Amino acid sequence: MLKWIGCILVMTGCVGGGMVMAVGLKRRIRILEELEVLLQRLYGEMEYAGNDMIDILKILQVESIYFSELWQRIIERLERGDSVRLWEVWREETKRKTGLSPICFLGQEEQYILQEVGRALGQTDRKTQLHMLKLHEQRLHKVVNKIRSESQTQARVYRVVGVTAGCFLVILFV
Repeated sequence: MLKWIGCILVMTGCVGGGMVMAVGLKRRIRILEELEVLLQRLYGEMEYAGNDMIDILKILQVESIYFSELWQRIIERLERGDSVRLWEVWREETKRKTGLSPICFLGQEEQYILQEVGRALGQTDRKTQLHMLKLHEQRLHKVVNKIRSESQTQARVYRVVGVTAGCFLVILFV
């Protein structure tokens, strides 16, 4: 009896592990979709509203679910005057991975795009900044579409591997 309870627990754990991995893919897609919307909003605020960067980041912070902590850290450092260059603060804060930071869920390419957005801001004239933002937004859009198309297959693989591993371990223990 105890052996069967152990088998059920092992099977449940393996299936649960596969499900957690599949849910992680969905979370990554939601984070990337939010980042895509935030880049569009950043572009719009720079192009049409003409606000300064701290005001724009405050707007993004309010509208953000996943990235609000990142925007808050950048705003605080800019207001304190820790660094004269926005892109230095941006680079340092986007490289910092704390706790459940959304940056931890991003792949290398998405992290690179996020860091390059900061490099484009504040170093060149407004027209060039807007052009670079648009390029990074398009690049991120392609990445999101690619991940979205691959994620269903990958999630299915995670679930199947979880079930298969559970069955294998149950057979091994019995």
